Amino acid sequence: MLKIGLTGGIGAGKSTVGKVFRHLDIPVFHSDDEAKTAYSNVEIQTTLQDRWGPEIIDQKTLSLEKISRIVFSNKDELHWLESIIHPWVEKKWLHFVEENSKKPYCIKESAILLTTQNNFNGDGIIGVTAEIGIKIQRVMQRSNLTLEQIRARMDRQCSDEQLLSRCQWVVSNNPSDALIPQILRIHEEILLTN
Repeated sequence: MLKIGLTGGIGAGKSTVGKVFRHLDIPVFHSDDEAKTAYSNVEIQTTLQDRWGPEIIDQKTLSLEKISRIVFSNKDELHWLESIIHPWVEKKWLHFVEENSKKPYCIKESAILLTTQNNFNGDGIIGVTAEIGIKIQRVMQRSNLTLEQIRARMDRQCSDEQLLSRCQWVVSNNPSDALIPQILRIHEEILLTN
């Protein structure tokens, strides 16, 4: 079974592309969602509290907002957090691959696939791109992030140029683009390589 990465900057529309692949009966693993589940693990909670203290707790649960403020203002803290969360996510990914081994391929969706997870051991990567103004608009519609926070997160991710140079397939996801034909073409190409 082939393992395909799916990545793109914040607001590019990775989740939308992933939904289309799911409609094609291709399993899609959401790394970002899985990372969020790690925060409910007691061992991880204890590790984070030991480092950052009880102030990261709101009403007996970890505050992702408070953690975000810590790590997005300090690269060392971000790298430390990634060293805790990424192994958790990778373990879940390997289990996901095993569970779906009868499928022709499965997809690992991750915003940071090409930034901090350079060790992605797969058979190809699909990159999702969009114009910067479109990406910002999408993020602002779905979150409470400020323009400054969005730009800070974009600055930590691969540029679309870097993405294009490292991906085997690219999906352009602007409102004027025909999304489904692009995905169907990629799907057929992947099936032919299997």
